[in-house]
Formats: sequence, structure tokens, C-alpha cells
Amino acid sequence: MSTSLHSLQSAISLLPKDLQQGAQESRRVPQFGPYHCEGPFMDSHLHLALETLEALGRGEVDSKVPATVATLMVEAVRRIGIETCWQYILLHDFDKANRLSLKLSSDSPLRTEGGKKGEMLQVSWSQWTAMFNGETGEELDDFCQENGIVQISYYHQSPTDGFPGKHGACTATRFESREDISPLVIRAIRDHELSKTFEWVDIGKAHQMFEGCDNVAVGFVFAANYADLMASHREGGAVDLSTFIYMCKSYQACVSFKDVASRLAATNSLDQHVLSKELDKLRKSDIAFSDETADQVYGRILKVCKLMAFSADQVRSALSGIDLADEVLHQIIEDMTTVGKLSKETGKNLRAANRFVRAALAQI
Repeated sequence: MSTSLHSLQSAISLLPKDLQQGAQESRRVPQFGPYHCEGPFMDSHLHLALETLEALGRGEVDSKVPATVATLMVEAVRRIGIETCWQYILLHDFDKANRLSLKLSSDSPLRTEGGKKGEMLQVSWSQWTAMFNGETGEELDDFCQENGIVQISYYHQSPTDGFPGKHGACTATRFESREDISPLVIRAIRDHELSKTFEWVDIGKAHQMFEGCDNVAVGFVFAANYADLMASHREGGAVDLSTFIYMCKSYQACVSFKDVASRLAATNSLDQHVLSKELDKLRKSDIAFSDETADQVYGRILKVCKLMAFSADQVRSALSGIDLADEVLHQIIEDMTTVGKLSKETGKNLRAANRFVRAALAQI
């Protein structure tokens, strides 16, 4: 993916005019703490995120990312184009400025009366700029240390503007009715931090995230999460993709689950009660499809749920030593030759012979 524009400043000029100032200001949002060591201000994060999406457009993906998801991301970024990627990058953290939250030490002079260690102080952008007017990373470090600020995050527990407390959801809600911002961008803004919530394989969560999405939407949501993490450096420049990998595995497991469930639904002579329990167990497993292919899972569940097919002669022979009324014997034969097990109604009719009949049938 090539472009003649190489800076965020140039890309800002392509945004709707009423958003350009806010996008410009967002580049000065402070970053302090263990999760954004790529630079003291958000400008660094935005540059790295943009570079990551441009690299995806060239087909460059971290080797830890499963090939299926890597392909979805690359194809989505190429499909939507560079200008949509710029729009997303410049707007995905638009409301961080309005969701600043300062984590304070126990001796911070900013603590409220009765505040405890780890207190989170919500501040608006105007409050922050009144507190801090520095321009360098050194000035930001000094300010945070002098004021006992341990970390800066971007979430308001009690928002006062009527928008959600999470910065991504806040921005998505703010833009949802605009026709000059791609719906795909708005969705990606809303979901760009969801990968951080995956700590194991979670088919249910992946289903909820991607149900009804086409491959472009799925790929771009993955690309948004990937770019955000690749642009969020820990101390020493380390990047942690562990939760993103679980998100990938969850999506793959969700696709495999639908395939297996569909194939089983089209398979005759299965115990539906047992099948329901097996599928529910699979859906809730935090290691689903980690060491089994879809074919292997299908075969395993099929073996558990498959109803045996018996002939009438087999059933009569097995029950030859048990005194049964003709009507009851006929019921048993009907059950065993059609569904492969006794129905509840037949079981009730067996009464005292129930134990003996079941033991005999188990020997076929």
C-alpha cells in the first residue's frame, strides 16, 4: 500500500474540518506508566499504529499471528484503502483527551481528602492543560513525579458528558450518526481494545464480537487491535501480543465450532440430549480446538452421540429369557430399531423388568 502522504499532520487535513483541531490536540495527550513507553505523548502511539497498518498493507505481519487472521487483516487493510486507515488511526483515540485519569500515589499532593493509595483522579482536557503546560517528555516525567502520578489512563468511572466512560466507546458513540466517517471505522474504534479482554480461548465472546460480520469487518477489527498493541510499548520497547493471540484463537475456534455444529446437525441418528451437552461443553471450553482439528472434534462427538442401529431379531434374541407382554416387547423393538435406545415412555412401562431389560440390551 503506497501513499504520497507520510505524516499524521498531512493526514489530519483529510479529516472532516470540525474534527481536525481535536485530532491535532490529541497528539499531545500525555502517556505515562507501564503500558505506553513508546513516547511521552500520544503522537508516538499514533505514528507507530499508522506504520503498523501500512505494514499490513504490504503483507508484513508478526510471525506469532496465526496465518488465517494475518490473511484477513492484510486483505481488509488493502480492501478499505489507506485513507480509511488514516481516518481510523487519527480518530481511534480521539477521546483519550476527554477521559484522562491519573493514578495517584499515597503521598500525592493531588489526592482528594480521604483518598487512598491508587486513587484515580478524573480530569478533563482543559483541567489537564491548566495543570501541565510542558512540551517535552522530561517535563512530563518531572511533573508526574512531583505530583505523585504513577500512571495515566483513559477511562472515567463517572463520566459527566453523557458518553460512555471508555474512551473507544465514547468516540464511537460520538461519531455513530455521522455520514462522513466510515461505519467500519466507527466499529473498529469501538472494538479496538477488545483483544485485551481475551486471556484464554473464548468462543462465546468471539461469537458475540463477530456475528454477522463479513471478512472485511472481521479483518479490520483484528487489524485495529493488532495496530493498537504493536504501538503500545512496554519498558524497553517490548510488545505484548499474548491477549491478541488468544483473540485470534478464539475466532478460529468459533469458526470451527460453527462448522462442527453444522455438520452434526445434518447427521442422522444422534442422541440429541447428549449432543446438546457435548456442544455446550465445547462452547465453554477455554482450550477448544487447541489440540484438535474440526474433523477430530466432529469424529469424537459423533462417536459419543451416535445411536446404535439394532435389528428386531437382535432385540428379540437378547430379551428371550425375560417374560414381557407382547405390547411392551413391540415398544422395545420399535425403540431399539429406530432410535437405538429405550424411550422414557417405554422405560416407564417396563416397571419391575426395567433393570433386566436394560442389562440384556446392553449385551447386544
